[in-house]
Parts: sequence; structure tokens; C-alpha cells
Amino acid sequence: MNGRIHHIDITVTDLEISTSYYDLRRFRRNQVGVCIYAGMASITFCFLHYGILKVMDIYLRIAEEGDLEQVLTYVRAYHATEGITHSSVAASTVRPLLGQSTLGRVWLICRGSQSIGHVAICFGYSIEFGGRDAIVDELFILPEHRGKGFGTAVLALVKCEAALLDVKALHLEVA
Repeated sequence: MNGRIHHIDITVTDLEISTSYYDLRRFRRNQVGVCIYAGMASITFCFLHYGILKVMDIYLRIAEEGDLEQVLTYVRAYHATEGITHSSVAASTVRPLLGQSTLGRVWLICRGSQSIGHVAICFGYSIEFGGRDAIVDELFILPEHRGKGFGTAVLALVKCEAALLDVKALHLEVA
């Protein structure tokens, strides 16, 4: 479907199902429903609720300058969890990814009004995939929120957000 969204409206009262194709940007602003993104080898389901992509009760919020200290706290916790000792985390390493950066995105992972972690992607370019690609650079969820499927939900949301950003391939490295 080339980065397009297959939108399914389900009307509970009469159980009619209608399908049509929407550009995700338009869909996010104007619709409430279920969003299905057909990627390279998987299908991602994202619930759209008044312009916010949600999976389960998890959503992503772009980290802005005012969120810098919270993001740094999560980055340091992630590095400690992973045993990353060669990295000195300073504001100057995170700040370039905040907001609508051309280098990538950092999102706070939110559950309700509370942030429970962060996820960061960094952009590149791929001849093989014919355009912008991205790597999931970091994904951290607080220990008390792990084991509940939130990581899977976050990756589903990142795939939908990546489609919005015209990312042709999203890479994930696992340890």
C-alpha cells in the first residue's frame, strides 16, 4: 500500500463496515477509528482517538525542549539497564532530536497523563529502500510497566508515526 493507510470505519449500531484509503495525515486530523498500516511484512493496528494514535492505552507524545530533563532521566536509566558505560549522556546529545527535528524523533511513551518511558528514532537514507529510513535507537519503559505488552504497542505506534514521516524502512536492532 506504499505508506497509505487502510481505514476501516465500524459503526456499532448497524454493524456496517466500510473501507477506504486515507493518507494518515488527513486521517489523524479528521477521523476516529481503527488504523491499519500494512508494512513490509506486518500489519499494525493503531486506534485513533481524536487525533492521537493509541494502542491499548499507550500513546506517543513528541518530546520538546521542556521535556529534556525527563528524556535525559530515561536515557540514563536505559543506558544503566543495558550496561552502556562508554556513553556520557548530555543535553547536547539529545537536544538535536527534540521537536520536529530533521535528524529523528524522540517521543515520550505515555499511559494516561503519565510518561512511562521514551523511544527515539534517527533518520538516514537508503538506496535499497528508495528513500528515508530510520533506526529505533532507543526504547525504554520503566520497570514497573514492563511485561504488559507496552513495548509491542510502542513499536506499533512508531511504525505508524514513521509512515507519517515518509520513512520507507524502519530498522530495529536487538541485543
